[in-house]
Amino acid sequence: NKSIGGLEAIHRSNLRKGELLYGCIDSNPGFYRSFVTVKEDRSYMNVDFFLPSEELTDRFVKESKAAGMMGLKGYRDLGGIRVSMYNATTVDQVETLVQFMEEFVRVNG
Repeated sequence: NKSIGGLEAIHRSNLRKGELLYGCIDSNPGFYRSFVTVKEDRSYMNVDFFLPSEELTDRFVKESKAAGMMGLKGYRDLGGIRVSMYNATTVDQVETLVQFMEEFVRVNG
């Protein structure tokens, strides 16, 4: 979409969003566990990960929703957390999520 800078800008934005989110997941391996373990196979549109317990997953969903982040509950069959980062999702929004995730680990890890 040219209104957001064209394909090259969208590509750079998507890479940055993925770097931010996967960076947080990878830097907290004892707490966040990526569903896709082969880094080259990771999606930059939909990121699925797990927390150490169902109780923490439920708390994460509840607290993230209270902080204004919606739709993070994972697939019914898969569970965990699912983050959709389509083109309309901004880098700032992903930065906010990552800040929430870092604080969540600090408090609950």
